[in-house]
Amino acid sequence: MVTIMSIIAVSAVPTLGVIGDTRKGSARDEVIRMLEYARARAVASGRPCGVQVLSVDSTMTMVQIASDGSIEPMLNPFGIDEESASIAVQFPGVEISSIDAQTDALETIWFTYNAQPHSRNADGTFGQINTGNASITLSSGDQILVYAYSGFVEMAP
Repeated sequence: MVTIMSIIAVSAVPTLGVIGDTRKGSARDEVIRMLEYARARAVASGRPCGVQVLSVDSTMTMVQIASDGSIEPMLNPFGIDEESASIAVQFPGVEISSIDAQTDALETIWFTYNAQPHSRNADGTFGQINTGNASITLSSGDQILVYAYSGFVEMAP
């Protein structure tokens, strides 16, 4: 009986490592997906869209500029607010370590109608086109880049 338990325990330990690696990769992929979705929505709608990232609680919220210029949650195609994603809850063991949105004090990576990353002021007015790459760093060590001018999103090499 002890031998069987030992064999099971030895077999389970490597599996736990694989699960952790899968969570890290899935968290990275979710961050990339949300950024690419915001970029695509900005291009498709002709309105600025972005992802607000709060490293304090590791949440990401899709946002857009309303017709009156204010910042509001992004609506899905059915007119319902897009859900916020809690990286720490969805992917235990992974958190958002930091965000560098360049010049945006709102910790939001914005995209224009032509996919360019830019900053916005607290009242939603346009700030400036990013001249440097924006980035989000996860506790797993993965860094996701949003390239200046093009808005291309990828994992840092």
